[in-house]
Amino acid sequence: CVGCVWFLGFIENTGHKAEPLAEAILSTLNKYDINIKFLRGQSYDNAANMSGAYSGVQARIKLVAPLADFVPCSAHSLNLIGSCAASCCSVANNYFSFVQNLFVFFSSSTHRWMKLNQHAESTLKGLSVTRWSARNDACQSLNKNWAAVKNALQELVDSDTEKPLTRTEGSGLLRNMNKLETAFMTSLWCDILQTFNNVSKKLQSTQLDLSSVVELYNSLTKYTKTLRTMFNSYVQLAQDKFKENCPQFENKNRKRKKQSDETNEPDTVFSGSQFFKINTFYPICDNLLNELVKRKKAYDNLISKYLFILISVRHTIHYTA
Repeated sequence: CVGCVWFLGFIENTGHKAEPLAEAILSTLNKYDINIKFLRGQSYDNAANMSGAYSGVQARIKLVAPLADFVPCSAHSLNLIGSCAASCCSVANNYFSFVQNLFVFFSSSTHRWMKLNQHAESTLKGLSVTRWSARNDACQSLNKNWAAVKNALQELVDSDTEKPLTRTEGSGLLRNMNKLETAFMTSLWCDILQTFNNVSKKLQSTQLDLSSVVELYNSLTKYTKTLRTMFNSYVQLAQDKFKENCPQFENKNRKRKKQSDETNEPDTVFSGSQFFKINTFYPICDNLLNELVKRKKAYDNLISKYLFILISVRHTIHYTA
């Protein structure tokens, strides 16, 4: 009947390639005598092997069942969007490695953990490979305890009773925290992850329909466009983390690489701030925006086909109420 969900069973692991995954799905449906030609919808995450328009699982299924529209998993898509942005440049990659290393440094020793708790209001959080929201928890805890973490590191580094390895590791982490780039990334990712995490929770609602998904994705698109204009605001937030002796952006006086037809053009020299904006801040924002737009297209296509059904259902619910 309409609305029923049937669990057919577990399938032996076939790997991550699209072809064997599609074959496993088709053979399972055939095993239970389910006619693939009656399939009208298929839903997976947005990983390329599943969602690929030409050779992904959904494309291979559509070759057999052309009417089986692909519906991406909306909540999981945000994880992939954030992951793409976080890996788009070395500074972003290095930042999350630093956050994890900071957590490991304190949590791997009860002595260091107690030392941190003497300064901090709450504990640091670690990252998670599978749960993207854990990055939000980690960034928020670091941002909240920024001064406390620095004080704890400084105390460990200055102590003659600590092991040389502890002082060396602590010194490296403290050196990272004394960079304006690290403070900037903490404020930036706190806002990004908090916003995406809030939307992700809404996307997991059982009452959500396609039009609501599109509205939420539109709201994130507007947010990301606004984010791109806020570089100076995040610079100020980063500077506010330093009570005195505020550092400057590194990589000053970098020259832009000339193209073959620009040999006679004067060198373009970027300040540290400009270099960071162009090579780190803009790529993060642009990757977020591009991935949002790309994934939203799948829902736009579905809306163009089935909006009349959504309108009819909403009117029915309203009339019944």
